Amino acid sequence: MRKINKLASVPPTLKNVSAPTNPSEVCETVYRADDVRQQLMKDQFHKCAYCDCRVTLPYNDVEHYRPKASYYWLAYEWSNLLYACSLCNRTYKKASFPLVDESQKVTAPGSLEAERPLLINPAVDIPTDHVKFRRHEIVGVTDKGRETIKLLHLNDRLNRPELVADRERLYEQYNLELDKIDKVGRILLEPGLPRNVLCELQGVIELSKNSIGLMKSPICLLYSSPSPRDATLSRMP
Repeated sequence: MRKINKLASVPPTLKNVSAPTNPSEVCETVYRADDVRQQLMKDQFHKCAYCDCRVTLPYNDVEHYRPKASYYWLAYEWSNLLYACSLCNRTYKKASFPLVDESQKVTAPGSLEAERPLLINPAVDIPTDHVKFRRHEIVGVTDKGRETIKLLHLNDRLNRPELVADRERLYEQYNLELDKIDKVGRILLEPGLPRNVLCELQGVIELSKNSIGLMKSPICLLYSSPSPRDATLSRMP
C-alpha cells in the first residue's frame, strides 16, 4: 500500500451533480463514469488502492472509502472515491467501515471529525505510518494498520496466494540486486582493474540501482487483479 496523490480537480461528471439525499438516489453511472474511473486509474498508476495489484477498467471497482450504503451523501464525493480490485472491494471490505468508537459513527450529512476510522485511506493517510514490511509480510504498527491488514486479508496465503507470492518475489528480487551491488562493489576495490572492466562493472551497479528504484516507484505493479469469475472461485470452499 502506497500513498496516493489524487488530482485536486474533480472529474467533470462529478462537478455538476447533486449529492444523493437518501440511499435509493445513489446512481452507479455517476460514480462509475468513464472520466472518474480513468482519473482514478491514472492517479493510482493502475493499481488497487489497498493491495497494489494491477487493476483494469472492465473488471474492477470504484471504491467508496466510506461505504455508499451508510454514507450515501458521499457517493459522488471525489475525496471519498478510490479504485480497488474486486477482492479488496467486493470480497473483503464490502460495506465495512470500522471505527475506534462505533458510537461516533455519522449517519447523516454533517461533520465527520468525530469519527476515527480504523481503515487506512491511502489518499489521505501516509500508509507507512501504519504498516511496515517484515521481509515480504506486511505488518501493522498501529491499530489502523492492523485492522486494515485483517479486513483486507493482505497476508492471507490461502485466499490471496498471488498477492503474497508476488510480494515475496519482489522482496527476493530486491535483495538479489542489493547483493549484486555489494559483490560488484567489492570487486571494484581490487587494484589494477583495466579501465574497460571498471566501466562494465560500474554499469552493472547502475543497472541494479535502477532496478531497485523501479521497485520502489509508484509504477511498480504486483499481480494482475482477478476477474469477477476468479474472485468468485477464490471464495469457494
